[in-house]
Order: sequence, then C-alpha cells, then structure tokens
Amino acid sequence: MKPSMKGYILSEPVKISEIVKPGTYKLSDNSIWNGSRLTKSQNLSNNKIDNILIDVNTEPSAEIINDIGTLLLVIIGCGSAITWSSINPPTITQISLTFGFSVAVIAWSIAHISGGHINPAVTFGLFCARRISIIRLVVYIVSQCLGAVIGALIVQTLTPDRSEMSINEGWYIGTPSPNELVSYADAFGVELIITFVLVFCVFATCDPKREDTKYAGPIVIGFSIAMCHLYAVPVTGSGMNPARVFGPAVVSGKWIAHWIYWLAPLIGGGIAGLLYELLFSLNASIDKMKAFIKINYDAEEYDDVESVMLTNVVTVSEKSHNIKHTPRNSVGIKN
Repeated sequence: MKPSMKGYILSEPVKISEIVKPGTYKLSDNSIWNGSRLTKSQNLSNNKIDNILIDVNTEPSAEIINDIGTLLLVIIGCGSAITWSSINPPTITQISLTFGFSVAVIAWSIAHISGGHINPAVTFGLFCARRISIIRLVVYIVSQCLGAVIGALIVQTLTPDRSEMSINEGWYIGTPSPNELVSYADAFGVELIITFVLVFCVFATCDPKREDTKYAGPIVIGFSIAMCHLYAVPVTGSGMNPARVFGPAVVSGKWIAHWIYWLAPLIGGGIAGLLYELLFSLNASIDKMKAFIKINYDAEEYDDVESVMLTNVVTVSEKSHNIKHTPRNSVGIKN
C-alpha cells in the first residue's frame, strides 16, 4: 500500500526519494533537502553524529538497555566460569564459547536500540573515532558498569556459598587476574592486543560502506571474542571488557592488577578505532584525515550515500513538509 503523505510508519527500508515528491523541503533541523541527495547535516540515517562535546540524541532507553545487556553478559559469561566441582571444573573452551555466544546474542538483540554497547573499550574506540560524543561515552560507560555490578551480585546470589566450589578463588564470580607466571607488563600487552582485535573487528564488520557484512556483525564479533578468550584465559583471564571485570571485582573485593583491565583495553580499543576510521575504512582518504582534527568534523559526511534508507519510525507532515526521524543511536551495532 502506498504510504500517505499525512503520515505513516515504515516497516521495511524505503528510499526517501520514493516517499516524498521531488522538490525542496525544509527539514525538522531547519536544513534544506533538494529532493535528490542528503548530505552532512541533512542526513537522516540512524548514524546521527554530533560534535565531540555534545550529543542531543542520547536517549534513556539506550542507557537502560546497555545496563541490561552488560548485566546479562556478566551473569551468563562469568557464571560459566564458576567451579562447581573439582572433578569437573569449567574448561577454557566452555568459558570462551559462552562469552562469545553471549556477546553475539546480546548485541544482536539490543543493537537497534542502543547500538549494542556492552563494552567500555568498544565505546571508547567509537569516541576516539569521533563516532560518539564525550557525553554519550560517559553515560554509556556508567550504565555498563552499573549493569556489570548488578549482574555480579546476581551471580553471587545464585551461587551457593561454599569455599570448596572454587579452586581458583579469583574466578568465583568471574574476577580475572594475571597468571602467576606472567608479569604485569606481559598481561598488559595481552589485554591490549586482544581488545584491539575485538574493536577492530567491530569497526570492520560495521563499516557503513560495506555490503558483504550486512547481517554478520554480531556473529563475527562473537567469534572474535571466543577466539581471543581461547588464547588469553590462561594468561590474564581474558578481560577485554573493563565493565565485565569491574562488576565482579566490586562484589568479590578482588582488585588484583585491576588497572590493567581498564587501561590496556581502553588503549587497545582507542588505537583500533583510530586506525580503522582513518586508514582502513572504505571511505578513508587524505581529506578525511585533514577534516578529522577539526572541531566540526562530521563522520556522516563521509558515510553519505546517494539515497538514505530509513528503517525507523518516520512522520511526514504534508502541511509543513517537516521530516522527523526517531534515532536509534547505532553505528552498525556500535554507536
């Protein structure tokens, strides 16, 4: 059924050129659309990018769902690391696959609401790539940490309080610590590398210019987490996610080398975000690098396409020709 000009809800992606008649329209942000191409401030895609200081599109629903997403990750992921029997302790493969599957499912479930932010390192990588504002960075990380603490409390509540259940006390509710044979410098390097792999994978699979990874993002990201866990669990416990380490640490009171599990992932995530955005993204260019250092840099200018696909609720007012879009704050799975 052809949509009415008085208002409609889109259930499938529709080209805006198929919705409104050719001509010049004044949009809700007071910019002008000439009916043929949307550019920069006129872009109506989901990837609403504000400047580095403010972000007017931060929605309460996004913070709440990030809280819930990280909560579920801690419950399921850290719960899989609990030793219920000295005869049959959890294996590295079990823990790795549980974390990988958990992230894939959770990210897929909440990406359309918040972008799937359940890891401060990924959020920080997007901030370094100037894909989100500093306000969104802080709000998201706070919500992630809150969810992780609540999740750790739930794991502790659901686990019988018996000392014989845990051979490795540090893993009682999922609090990692470096292997005794590993120096702090080595542990730092391992955490930096595995988080770099994760965040680079996030950027690569969610590149708005790529068509070959349209639905693969959460699955590939889950695989990358499982892969890194298989390598790093024996070395550092494979943190990769500062929030998921912070929650269990608060509840268990175990803060062994905790700084490593914040500093290394944030540095690794930041480097990955910058490198991909400026050197490896499909729209990387010298002009983009020059614009990147300017205060008014807008990533959407380089993500622009010939026609914009709208997948959320759109209302068109025939009287004023204003076009209003309810953003869902996502860059692939991660804005």
